[in-house]
Amino acid sequence: MNLMDNPKQEQLAELLSKCDDEVGNHLLWVDKDGNVRIDLLDNKHPFHGTHPASWPNAKFRFETYAAGMNYAGLETSRDAKYVKYLYNVLIENWAKDAVGFIDSY
Repeated sequence: MNLMDNPKQEQLAELLSKCDDEVGNHLLWVDKDGNVRIDLLDNKHPFHGTHPASWPNAKFRFETYAAGMNYAGLETSRDAKYVKYLYNVLIENWAKDAVGFIDSY
């Protein structure tokens, strides 16, 4: 999903569906080219892994999605209200040229 290429909510739902919420913590972030990513964090540092905010190509990131909390995964991807909300937060922050940590709640 790329925020500069007429993104669709279905694309975000697909990204979420590829995550396994039970395996570990995830981080949703956007790179400077508008690519939306959801990465599984290193289990050695479940909440303080290498955050994309420190990566040269990172634009902004959301809070860590704790394992088992249904912020990512197949079940989450089927929650149309949540996907729409998250999609709108992504679009709004991209449009206002946000940088760094985004509190999406």
